[in-house]
Amino acid sequence: MGNVKHRTTAGADPALVEMARSYGLSGWPLFLDVTLPAALPSILWSVRIGLGLVWLLLIVAEAVSAQSAVRIALYVLLGGAADLVVRATARHFLRWHPAYR
Repeated sequence: MGNVKHRTTAGADPALVEMARSYGLSGWPLFLDVTLPAALPSILWSVRIGLGLVWLLLIVAEAVSAQSAVRIALYVLLGGAADLVVRATARHFLRWHPAYR
């Protein structure tokens, strides 16, 4: 069983995780202070892509059924608003990240 390596998730730098552990972090504090911040850019990017796809598919479905052009315009506006909300959320939670300044 010799040298057991601890798993790190979400692209967290193994050296950062090791340093956090050397300062006594483990369990939830390690997750909240190291792993979650490392994963947050990917999580928010995935949410943004997912929402964009959902709105796009909704617009295509509405265009196929051709109920109303007003609905399609409404879906476009709602999709844009949803994207703005996710982008604002990313800017808020990722203030520390150089790519989101």
